[in-house]
Amino acid sequence: MNENCHHRHQSNMIMQFEKDKDYHSNLKMYFLLLRAFDGKTTVFNDIINLLPKFKKLGINTLWLSPPQPQTAAAPPMFALNDHGYWPSDHGKIDPVLGGEIIFEQLVKEAHRYRIDIAIDTVLNHFGYADEVILNGKKVLTSDPNYFVIVPNIQSTYNHHEELNWKINESLDVMNLLQYREQLSHYPLFDLPTLRKDNSQIRSYLLNSYKKFIDMKVTTFRIDAAKHMPAEFLIEFSNQLNNYSLMKLNRSIKFIWEVYISNSHALAKFIQGTLESLYDSSNTFFYDFPMREEFKRIQDLNYKFEWLVSFIQYREQTQQYLNRLIPLVEDHDDGSPIDNPLFARMIYALTEFYSRNSTFIYHGSEQAGVRKVNRPRINTIDEFGDIGLLIDRLGHRLLPYRICQDTRTLFHTTEPDLLVSEKRLMNRRSMFLIMNKSSIIRTIDLSLQDLYRENQITIEKILEVNDSQFEHIVSSKLLRLTISPFSYLLIETQQIE
Repeated sequence: MNENCHHRHQSNMIMQFEKDKDYHSNLKMYFLLLRAFDGKTTVFNDIINLLPKFKKLGINTLWLSPPQPQTAAAPPMFALNDHGYWPSDHGKIDPVLGGEIIFEQLVKEAHRYRIDIAIDTVLNHFGYADEVILNGKKVLTSDPNYFVIVPNIQSTYNHHEELNWKINESLDVMNLLQYREQLSHYPLFDLPTLRKDNSQIRSYLLNSYKKFIDMKVTTFRIDAAKHMPAEFLIEFSNQLNNYSLMKLNRSIKFIWEVYISNSHALAKFIQGTLESLYDSSNTFFYDFPMREEFKRIQDLNYKFEWLVSFIQYREQTQQYLNRLIPLVEDHDDGSPIDNPLFARMIYALTEFYSRNSTFIYHGSEQAGVRKVNRPRINTIDEFGDIGLLIDRLGHRLLPYRICQDTRTLFHTTEPDLLVSEKRLMNRRSMFLIMNKSSIIRTIDLSLQDLYRENQITIEKILEVNDSQFEHIVSSKLLRLTISPFSYLLIETQQIE
């Protein structure tokens, strides 16, 4: 048994538990689309007023969509820029949102609530425009010295499809990185895509995001990372992190958006990235494979056996699970999960099987409320059921996440019924029991082999729709009654 883990579990569990909730540790993020926020004054001022609500929701990192001013040209393919990923100047703050002074006030006030501000680094492209200002000089987006130019945009789409398929199916890290390099030679769809081999472009992008470090922003999401050359991104990340260490004596947290839905391929991408960074201790990646798998449970034909195979394969074969930030919904995800029963089940599964907390997407803290992918909101619900689920379950899972000896076990796996356990060194366990059928299910779970003659305590952590358990003390038996499309989370612990 790991002695350090044993020590944390006994005499120092509470201290470690509280320490991991602190400002510099466990990421608990909320993603806010600035241009889909309808406030009373300016967007940044209104977010300042919402900071107490974010704190109550357990958030320690508020991820903002790009705060830069946007290009004015009408895009050829899309009708609305309600996301903010078409910047006109990467190093400025949009006055429409409140401007630089109010943004700095937001960062300062957020820190007072022990909340980090995270922003997107949109390194790949400008927004739609015929002309942009780059290092103080007007540059045409048709200039091949500064922008990736292709003669036929349809060929770009075809290459994207082919190379994305190869990346997702790749089993070898060198092949995957080769395909990724090929993908980086094409523009991202029809956006004015910057040439990363141009030293002026590199200097412009690095200096632009140094300005945010000057404003004490130290968490950055790297947008569209798969579409950029590895050498450029590694150099950018290393240099920006070095600047933060020099300026603030603090390392940057990087969260890479790498849209790969195959677990093995994503692990290979992570391996190639981490091996190239000078300091990879605060580098994370979004867990797209888990999202793709867990959202499939909305299909009534989906079987929990498939979920078990997915989890077991990952835990047996991959060493980067601590690097994955789980997500269920985001701004590129299409239609929201409109059924609140399925939404609660998916978020519970995601939080239970992840090593980090699930981030909450713009307007999704309450299940079933969001009807479109990018809703216009003017507040957040600090008592939303999804937000409370993530905060409470994530809080209780911290001891299991920080201990490397935690085991994931499966006791019952039927097409519509799942009984799973997180076991902490045979002294403490959390059980997830989920029923995705239309009938009430009752099941007996024996704890005799786990605790033998020792006395135990049992606590209900979360339940949906009056799901219940009965503890039959004489036989150490749990009788579980789970309502249709519901789940129950309970924790058992040996009395020392």
